[in-house]
Amino acid sequence: MTTETLKPRAKRLRAAVAKMFNVVVTHSQSLELVAKEENYPNWDAACASYRRSQPSAARVPVVNSLKVAIIGDQKPSVASIFGREGAVSLELSRLLGMSDSRGSLVLIAGTTGQGKTTTANAMMDELASGFDSPHEGGKLSRRLKLIDEVRNEADAFQAVALAMAGMKVVAIIHAAEGRGLDRLRIYLQRHGAGEQLLDRLIADGQVMVIHQELAWADPAMQQRFLQQRRHEAEAVLRTVLRYDSEIVSCLPKPREGMSVDVGPRYF
Repeated sequence: MTTETLKPRAKRLRAAVAKMFNVVVTHSQSLELVAKEENYPNWDAACASYRRSQPSAARVPVVNSLKVAIIGDQKPSVASIFGREGAVSLELSRLLGMSDSRGSLVLIAGTTGQGKTTTANAMMDELASGFDSPHEGGKLSRRLKLIDEVRNEADAFQAVALAMAGMKVVAIIHAAEGRGLDRLRIYLQRHGAGEQLLDRLIADGQVMVIHQELAWADPAMQQRFLQQRRHEAEAVLRTVLRYDSEIVSCLPKPREGMSVDVGPRYF
């Protein structure tokens, strides 16, 4: 229901009332009557309400695709990832600034092994270090929320609901380039709630999507990183399955120099 659908109703009502009661009804009077039918005090209130209920057409979220350069053992920071005075850094400062009482959602998307978690942690660390005092930090940090990965419908709803409630939310989602927001929306649709909250956040300019991809200056460093990730994944899997000898026996043995805490039973 919109004001554009109410106007034809007002036109029909105007003609019907004029014919039935043999009185002259102006166009503005018919609009007021329709507004009262919809339980609004007047036509202006109805228009204002319908404008608020249709936010998705107002704005689109800020979407950034970027390649993060990996240089030596440089410690990741917001400045090294996004550039100190870059457009992304400035937009992040606006969205995550505690002076704004509104909540916001920063969605970090990307495929496996592209540094999404590292970027999210760098953002949260920088936000936490910016508080002037421990007291202020304790108070304001309650408005910060990191969702380390949006894996399902409940995670997606939590992200938008907390942002709508005034929290500054940084959420990670696994998605191909350009699909991060789409995947979040699909989760919300499956959940049956939250999609309108997302649209309201977008309409208020409080959503930002970052698709991240790592750019390796040294291919050898990339291989070491990927190997380390495989080792970590194997270690986790071995730890989880260490009491099932049949499953664990199918896994490759730890590589030389790899330290794995898998418990005493099988290794």
